[in-house]
Amino acid sequence: MTVTNDSIIRAFAYIVTPINDDLAAAFATGAGAQNQGLTMQGEMNRITTSVATGACVLRSITTGEAPPLVVVVNDSPNSINVGAAAGEKVNNVATTSSFGAGVLAVAAGASAVFVSTGSLGKGGGNPATTQDWRAAAIT
Repeated sequence: MTVTNDSIIRAFAYIVTPINDDLAAAFATGAGAQNQGLTMQGEMNRITTSVATGACVLRSITTGEAPPLVVVVNDSPNSINVGAAAGEKVNNVATTSSFGAGVLAVAAGASAVFVSTGSLGKGGGNPATTQDWRAAAIT
């Protein structure tokens, strides 16, 4: 079993959560996006308003704040960018502070699933070297 599939199985075993609804991604991708973007506080997050390329930030795997699975539903009229916390990655690409790399674009009307590979998993894993969100957009 791959790290990704192992992470998905573990993540779905834990998800029983209400949706964080009517969220606004009001800060556009660019300088400061990682620090000022909308933090995804829960496992299920629904964005209903956003600026073009609104920035959304996943909670930190490193600090233990991040849940194993995060779902982002983009019901806003604009595409949004979802990136990782400082020092972490999305799909094995480091997220930059301006969101120039290491983000997943989620089109208007689409959703995305993010699975943390940073906690101990198959074979023990090493959280210090696997602070990565495996992500896919669903249209």
